[in-house]
Amino acid sequence: MSDTEKIAGQIRNWLEKNQITRVFFANSTIKPPVLSYLVNFPLISIVLEGCYEIEIEQAGKPVILDIKKGQAVFAPSNCWVKPTWKKPVKVAMFLFGKKLTGISLISSDGTSESSIIAEKIPINRPISASSSKILQSILEFHNSSQEFSAYSHLVQALAFCCLDMLNTKTETTVRKANFLFDEICSYMQHNFQYEITRESIAAEFKITPNHLSRLFRNEGLMRFCDYLTYVRIDRAKFMLSRYDMTLFEIANRCGFSDAAYFCRIFKKIVKKTPTQYKQLNYHI
Repeated sequence: MSDTEKIAGQIRNWLEKNQITRVFFANSTIKPPVLSYLVNFPLISIVLEGCYEIEIEQAGKPVILDIKKGQAVFAPSNCWVKPTWKKPVKVAMFLFGKKLTGISLISSDGTSESSIIAEKIPINRPISASSSKILQSILEFHNSSQEFSAYSHLVQALAFCCLDMLNTKTETTVRKANFLFDEICSYMQHNFQYEITRESIAAEFKITPNHLSRLFRNEGLMRFCDYLTYVRIDRAKFMLSRYDMTLFEIANRCGFSDAAYFCRIFKKIVKKTPTQYKQLNYHI
């Protein structure tokens, strides 16, 4: 049995024996904390074991919640979440990207972030049209601000749909290099706020730094460092248009240790200073 089959089997076995009982929703009306996850694709986390301590926004305030076994957290696009990893937990995560779907089984013994074990199943295509309708239904009901009792059933159905994708063959075959490139891009979009280097990404995906550079030149037609800067500036543009944050705060949350350097890079790429961009695009 392959690693993918083992990971998928654990998650499917849990879903078949347990029912999701409650879904908590992340929001994005207040500025995200330092080192929180703020990504431009939806993310669902289902607690399989233990207690998932996580900071999210509720009623316009940041709160730290203990998400119990059988409960889930739904983070729509551009909403932030910040797990603490301070308690023993096993979580199944589902990422819904434009080009690929990600399934991860993440375990932590609660001692430190270095103790986290992440087992990943990337799927080289987005969710199907029918699955997309389930995802869209969850978002529409949530955006309507109406009480809705079936969130847990929809999330559980969506999780099964993602697992079923592993057994469905597609007519088009994605080249291995292209698939790896998309997987790396998705990882960088998810972790842009952390210190990222060519070496650290290469180690994460068990390839050499030179292989990583060739991958970006051949598949992305750009340098690795250019793509990382693009992701960070793109997230900075979103924060400038959405949150009343200082330039230092935005730089810090986008992986820039120096605000002045961030401003220079931003102006070089966007052709406006961060302040000018905010004046033209800021809305609550």
